[in-house]
Amino acid sequence: DGTEVAGQRESSTPPTQALFFLNNALVVAQARALAEHLLEGAEASDEERVTTAYHRALQRDPH
Repeated sequence: DGTEVAGQRESSTPPTQALFFLNNALVVAQARALAEHLLEGAEASDEERVTTAYHRALQRDPH
């Protein structure tokens, strides 16, 4: 029933949504831009890059 409140929704990713994220030019361009940004800091450790990626993409720490 769509009128009931649910504390947590079941997660689902339909095939069309997955294909959108794999093939969409905007998504690919944004992923490339993030990767280029992360690789600019050659002296950064992998851990620092992961933390930076989380901050840029999700606005939170990876922990």
